[in-house]
Amino acid sequence: MSSSSSAAGLLALLESPDARVQATALRRLYACVDCNWAEIADADALTKIEILSEDGAFEGAALASAVASKCYFHLEDYDDALRFALSAGAYFDTSQASEYVDTMLACCIDKYIKMRQAQASASAGSPNAPAPGGGSGAG
Repeated sequence: MSSSSSAAGLLALLESPDARVQATALRRLYACVDCNWAEIADADALTKIEILSEDGAFEGAALASAVASKCYFHLEDYDDALRFALSAGAYFDTSQASEYVDTMLACCIDKYIKMRQAQASASAGSPNAPAPGGGSGAG
């Protein structure tokens, strides 16, 4: 399937009861998600892809997560994009140079910074918090 063509046929295959057909459709969607993300991100289609990504028995769950992540990336919903990227296994290749990977890595760093700041704020307000400088005060 050409990346410039409609994804409608592939999206219809996601409704198949055959997991192999669904996995094949996801592989082909993954190849064209950057061009057809708006069509794939249609509410019903994206919901179906999310359901497949959360199905632990489905062999294409990581691939479904990758497709969902890229759709959310293009929708600029970076929190959901990151959540699905982290479930995409090998499909989230951080060695690949792309705006998608750079953005997801930046989101990870931002979340880490916010988490550490929240932890520091929580321990600063705790009566058992160590003195500034990390020492115990005994010396």
